[in-house]
Amino acid sequence: TIVACTLVSRNWRDMAVPYLFHSIEPVRQTALNDFGGFLDTHPQIARCIRTLGLNGISDPLGSVPAVVSLVDLVALRAKLPGLQKLSLHEIFFAAPTTDSFTAPVTSAAKSLARLEQLVVVGCFDESKPILAVSLPALISLVQSLPADSITLCSLLIADVPSSDPQMDKISNPTSRLRVRELTLDHLSSCRRGNYDMGHLYDALLQVLAPGCLQLLRT
Repeated sequence: TIVACTLVSRNWRDMAVPYLFHSIEPVRQTALNDFGGFLDTHPQIARCIRTLGLNGISDPLGSVPAVVSLVDLVALRAKLPGLQKLSLHEIFFAAPTTDSFTAPVTSAAKSLARLEQLVVVGCFDESKPILAVSLPALISLVQSLPADSITLCSLLIADVPSSDPQMDKISNPTSRLRVRELTLDHLSSCRRGNYDMGHLYDALLQVLAPGCLQLLRT
């Protein structure tokens, strides 16, 4: 095994470690602080990680995890300079404040290398009483973790208003998503009655940088 190779000699260990820590998943949301501390004390291992999966509310003990802020996610991303793919599964995250919509991508996020792929599955924001996510909060999440390919899957959208001041702020030209591939899979709305999901796609188009998108999957 790869673990056994690390025990042969120092040279064998140096060759095996990048393969051993190439992919780390799942890391549970309740253990993010411990994982971040591990990365701080083992930067040589942090540089090896290419794929990371974070799991949230599906905790085996059935407890609802603590809320993770976008600042925390960006800080964790900054500790992984070689990361290529980040998957967020059922993460319970803090919706940004009104003021943060004017600059949803922090200066730290701007300095990071872009991910090859960001996958967001079944995530929720704390402002909603049900397991849903508001569109402005979702857009702020993906803007804070820039990626060439973004997959949004199994999300319950709390609201997609046709006119929303928050959407106007996060869709300004300086913060639009420069994404080449976008996959939208099993997205639905909390609204009842006659509701056209086309409003969701129209809202997403507002935050895409023109001339970047090459492939759209729905």
